[in-house]
Amino acid sequence: MWNSTIYKEEIKKVLSTNFPWEKFRGKNILVTGATGLIGSTLVDCLIELEKERKLGINIYILCRDANKVKKRFGDIIKLTYVHVLIQDICDALPKKYRFDFIINAASNAHPESYVLYPVETIKTNITGMINILEYAKENSVERVLFISSSEVYGEYIDSDNMKIEDVYGIVNPLKVRSCYPESKRLAETLCVSYLKEYNVNSVIVRPGHIFGPFFQEDNTRADIQFFKAALKNEDIVMKSSGKQKRSYCFALDAILAIFYVIVFGENGEAYNIGGYEKYTTIITFAKKIAEQANVGLRIELPNVIEKSGYTKITNSSLDTSKLLRLGWKPKYTLEEGIRLTLDILKNKD
Repeated sequence: MWNSTIYKEEIKKVLSTNFPWEKFRGKNILVTGATGLIGSTLVDCLIELEKERKLGINIYILCRDANKVKKRFGDIIKLTYVHVLIQDICDALPKKYRFDFIINAASNAHPESYVLYPVETIKTNITGMINILEYAKENSVERVLFISSSEVYGEYIDSDNMKIEDVYGIVNPLKVRSCYPESKRLAETLCVSYLKEYNVNSVIVRPGHIFGPFFQEDNTRADIQFFKAALKNEDIVMKSSGKQKRSYCFALDAILAIFYVIVFGENGEAYNIGGYEKYTTIITFAKKIAEQANVGLRIELPNVIEKSGYTKITNSSLDTSKLLRLGWKPKYTLEEGIRLTLDILKNKD
């Protein structure tokens, strides 16, 4: 965890939520994709939860790259209740470990990788999910939580509607860019299939556009490019008109949602994760960052690779009513999330 007082205080705020944290007492929790934004923020929260409440949690961090683990987590990987597993999720999970909960956050997570490495994107989502579900089947895992994506909805014919969990639009399977949403869709179907055939307990979350104070340097997502420019005191450069609607959600709100779903979610069900606001256009999001960072904003044409990596979905606004019924409530407005992201990044070690 970064030695950021701001970040730690915000984690403590999340953990002060009236929530049955005792459900995790004595549990072994595996987080795959543990150096990505969602995975690493989840690990940070679990570590702080164990520090505060002494629940006897063992946290297993699965990642392919030992250097990324060291860079992201530093000396906290030396804690007795933190265990690092260096392997590809496409390889079978080691049988010598016993996991009670598995949270699968492993996935290519930036647009250029979908175009440059579509096969690897598919393998990570599909083979990785099969390996997790096979382990869960053989070892009586209490619950698997799969972190899917709002991209599974595709493009609605009526693009003005917010997306609810049981209405789907179009994804063109003959477009390479579809490697991501189509494999996420199939991974979800694997979850419900293992539930039906083998009684493997699983739930699914579909995050919107999650942002926060961590990202890989090579990530090409638009929001990350906005924050990187702001931190360098440079103009934010947009590669589209920015009129697309998105459900932005601060990372710590998303992690709290994951806790609610893994404890209260119904078997085989999916839950949207969105933010405080119902939706925000990309250009509005960029303007809010520019205003807080006191930098300019301009539009440039994207290059060929950038353009081919963009989703064609114009409206990705999510209806979070189903998640709200579990008891979750977002804590951060969009402005608060942006301010905290900038403050934490400016003051990180």
